Order: sequence, then C-alpha cells, then structure tokens
Amino acid sequence: MTHPSEDELAQYAFDPESIAERQEIEAHLETCPRCSASLTFIRSVDTGFRDPDAWEIAERDASPTRDAIRDLAARLAAEDEEAEELLERLLENPARIALANLAARRKFVTAGVARRLLRAASEACEREPLEALTFADAAINVGEHLIGYPQTVIHNLRAHGWKERANALAALGQYDASLDSLDHAEREFSQAPGTPLGRAIVQHARAIVRYYRGEFDAAIELLSESAAIYASLGETDRYMRIRHVIANTMVAEGDVRGARAIYQELLAWGESENDLAWVARESNTLGRCAYELRDLSSAVQYFHQSIQSFRELGMAAEALRPEWGFALVVLGSGKPREALARLHDVREEFRRREMLSDEALVSLDMMDALHALGRDREVVALASETIESFTRAGMLTSALTAFAYLKEAAARGTATPKVIQHVRQFISRLQREPALLFCPPDKNL
Repeated sequence: MTHPSEDELAQYAFDPESIAERQEIEAHLETCPRCSASLTFIRSVDTGFRDPDAWEIAERDASPTRDAIRDLAARLAAEDEEAEELLERLLENPARIALANLAARRKFVTAGVARRLLRAASEACEREPLEALTFADAAINVGEHLIGYPQTVIHNLRAHGWKERANALAALGQYDASLDSLDHAEREFSQAPGTPLGRAIVQHARAIVRYYRGEFDAAIELLSESAAIYASLGETDRYMRIRHVIANTMVAEGDVRGARAIYQELLAWGESENDLAWVARESNTLGRCAYELRDLSSAVQYFHQSIQSFRELGMAAEALRPEWGFALVVLGSGKPREALARLHDVREEFRRREMLSDEALVSLDMMDALHALGRDREVVALASETIESFTRAGMLTSALTAFAYLKEAAARGTATPKVIQHVRQFISRLQREPALLFCPPDKNL
C-alpha cells in the first residue's frame, strides 16, 4: 500500500480496531521506518497531552482530547506538504541552507520544515555527511524558534535534530563532538513527556560511536541497554536491529561463531515474519560468516538466497554485496580466473554507483586473484586505476596514499598477499575512521 496519511496513522494509534485496512497498515509499518517513526511520534504526542502543561496551542483551560491530537496530526501533514515546496530548491544546494538562516524567516519556522530537514539529514548521512550536518544544524535552529506547538512536539524535534547532528559528526570521524550532540539530544528527550524511546535511541547512537572507535565492550553494553528498552516497549524491529549491530561488533572482535548464532536467530525471525528484507540482509551476513569459517558450501547457499531476495525486492545495489561474497567463495575454492571475472563485474557496478570504499576493497580482492594467477604486473595497473578513480571523486588523501604505496610495492615485486591485506584492513578502518593516517606495513611482511 502507499504511505498512510498522518490522520490515518493517528486514527490507528488511538483506535486500531476502527481501521478497515488495519492489516495492510500494520504490514506497511513493519517495512517502512518513516511511517513507523511517525506512529511513534503521534503516540508520544498522545502521552504528552496527558501532561497538563503540554498543550500550548489554544484553549488552555480545555482538556486535551484525541480530536485535538488528530487536528494536530492534520496540521503537521499540511505543514509537511508545504515544507516540500518551500525547501525543494534549497535542498538541492545545501550551501544555500547554511546561508539562508531559515529561522529568521517566519514561513520556514514550522514543524513541517524541521521534519523535512531531519529527513534530508538522515538520507544524506552515509552519502554526504557534511550535507547531513548542514541539514541537521538547520533543523535544530528552526526547532529552537518553534512556538504554538505542544512541548512534546518541540522537544522531540529538537532531540532528533541533535541526534541527526551526532550521526553526521560520527560519519565525519568527529566522535567527541558527536557524543556532545547526543548529550543535547538526551536533555531534549528528557523534557518531552511520553517519549520512553528517547533514551534507547540516544544509547543506540552512542553505541555506534563507540563501535567506530573500536571500543567494542562499551558499544555492546550500550546496545544491550537499548535492546532491553526496545524489548520492554514491544519495538521488535528496533530490537532486532540492535541484535544485528551486536553481532557486527562481535565479528569485529573476531568472534565469528558467536555472531553467526545471532545472525541465525535474526534470519529465523525474518523468515517467520515473511520479511524479505531481513532474510536478504541476514543471509548475506551468514554467508560472510560461513566464508570466514571456510564453510564454503554453506556460504554459497546463503549468498544465493541473499541475492535472490534482494533482487526480488528490487534492491540491485544491495545485491552486489552477496555477489561480492560469492566471488570470494569462488576465489577461496581455488578458481582465481573465474573469481577475477566476477570481482571485475562487481567492482564496475560499485564504481558506477560511486561507492568508492567498496570499489577499493573489491580492487584489493582482484589483486589477490591476480597474484594467485601469477599476473603480479597487472596489480600496478589496477592500483593506478583505483588511484585515478579516487582522484576524480575527491577521495581522502590517506586512501590515495595507501594505494600509491601498494602501486610502488607492486612495481618492485613486493606486493605480497600480506601487504595487500594490510592495505585492505586500512581501507576497512578508514570507512569508520576518516581521519586515520596510512602507515606502511612492517618490513617483515
């Protein structure tokens, strides 16, 4: 079904039995984070209205009613539509957002504008974190000037603005600043009546920062706290996402078998819920675990299931990851020529989609295949291609330094598999630590 309106979500929140399309809405909510977040927001407003100080729109002496909440939901929906038009051109050029000082222009000071900026920040975070930071800062600025809304609405918007700012800063490797923003988010959530998810959301984000820093024990402790809150509130999907991150952390620590047990639990849940997205994602992670444990037969089965599921969902870019995994299985099976052809196709798709870090990692896998074929001279050309690709895209200097070193090593005939692995580990870390500097491997490698 299409996205339900805010009014339909409000009606569902208050009286789900009265909704003729209840099953369709519930099925949609399971797969749509945007509508799920809106429903959580509406429910928090409902709870917030129970606080006598929460309602500030009009008729202060009147008791808040669900009709008033429905009116608010309709108002927010109208503001959302208006915000799309107001921000359409500005969102195309984030620099204009930074210079516009939206909060000084009354027509931009609405919850709808703040919500649209938050969505823009969330969508841009992985692709362009600097743009995400600009959008989040603008959302916070607008939120600070909002009047005429219940306090629960205002503080929720401000809290999510700080949370999105923290996410963008973490993506830029500014971890201390990210944690400071999360402190602001937590303070705003604490002032929003009826937002039990607030602390869990903040702790979840803090855990990601700790994970990026390599502080895995601290990350798992925070994730476990968030998971407990999500479970107590019946937020099953959020709970399962936490479990997925915990498993990722275990993989980073080298506990592949422990992580595999969690991924298997998540796959079983996805299958029981008939949720193809979970099936696709967890099949891929289980394929990676099987590959790391050299259970190549199981890896093939999992990767095949993941590819089919992603393709059925129409998620071609995501299907590249299990296809990449399958190519590694072929390489691990002693078929470097076939693996090289598969890796080449995957790399070209990553390049076409400007997924540079993944392109670089696949290039390193191709170098392993070339080395196995005795075609070491071609490693020089491949490293040159990667450097050119990075340069055109304005890739980080440290990534260029790493591949320049590898190119020189290949030219000298010293680009051993261990040297290639050293560069691979650096590029993998660089994805979560953008400020990391490249150091050549020990000469004994």
